[in-house]
Amino acid sequence: QFVVNQARLKDTGEALSEELVSLRSRQSSIPQASLIIRQRICAALELDEKDLPFIGELLQVREHEQDWEGAIERVLHNFALSMLVPEALYGQVSLYVEQTHLKGRLVYHRVPAQIASPRKQSPEKNSLYHKLEIKTDSACYEWIEKELLERFDYHCCDDLQQFQRAVKAISLNGQIKSGQGRHEKDDRHRLNDRTRYVLGWSNKSKIDALNDQLDRLVKQIGEVEVQRVQVDKQQEKLRHQQQWIHDLLRYESYQEINWQQVAQAIADLVKEKQQLEESSDLLKKLQQQLQETEDSIRHAGSMRDKKMSDCSDLRAGIKHSEQQLELIAN
Repeated sequence: QFVVNQARLKDTGEALSEELVSLRSRQSSIPQASLIIRQRICAALELDEKDLPFIGELLQVREHEQDWEGAIERVLHNFALSMLVPEALYGQVSLYVEQTHLKGRLVYHRVPAQIASPRKQSPEKNSLYHKLEIKTDSACYEWIEKELLERFDYHCCDDLQQFQRAVKAISLNGQIKSGQGRHEKDDRHRLNDRTRYVLGWSNKSKIDALNDQLDRLVKQIGEVEVQRVQVDKQQEKLRHQQQWIHDLLRYESYQEINWQQVAQAIADLVKEKQQLEESSDLLKKLQQQLQETEDSIRHAGSMRDKKMSDCSDLRAGIKHSEQQLELIAN
């Protein structure tokens, strides 16, 4: 699971890096996948990319209306990703799209050479129209203005009561009321997620947002790697435990592994050995004392025999002396 997550995060990181490289080379906020389709069309038909602009490249939220940027981006997201094809190029582009596998999704609008006046000329003060500016030097200016007035004349409501009363409205939180009772709120992505913004002719804020997202992703990849290492260690520990259990199951009796009993027996034998050694030392001492006593007795016997011999000699001497005295007296 960690390997899959890590691979997914790395793929996402690589895609973000590629998108950042692309964004730094241009001013548009249109996703790279859409731009690649346009590049192929222009290369095949030998056209300049400016001849086939995306609506998002020609529209942006006014600077003093930034509070509404998230809601407006949500309302105009798909419209902004549509490519504009001038009448003069429509035949070529239509034929190429028909005959080519685009490897992606493309929505394009045919822009007539002559633009009819919009049905609604005076949008309300709080209309979405007033919160946007169209690139003034665009050849499609009038077509975009007409579409905004006729299709996107939403009332921008600051509170829910206004929203409920209006026929066609959007709220600051991105709820859309498109008329005839239809409501929509798409919270699959954060309202202020600038990485998904597509309007404007400056993409600095989108680059900053993608850089932040990439930093968080790199950190997340590092955290997943740490978790993977920890899981590997835990798995290794479990494998050792599994081997221990496998080895343990080979024994049929607890007595075969009752190491405490063996340890106690060893301790008893060691103690007995010490006692025997101590007893052996005492025996040696007694034997030594016995030998010394026997030696003393033998020595005393020798001394006695010598004294007795000396006494015999003395008696013999006395007897001889007595015999001499008798002779002298007679």
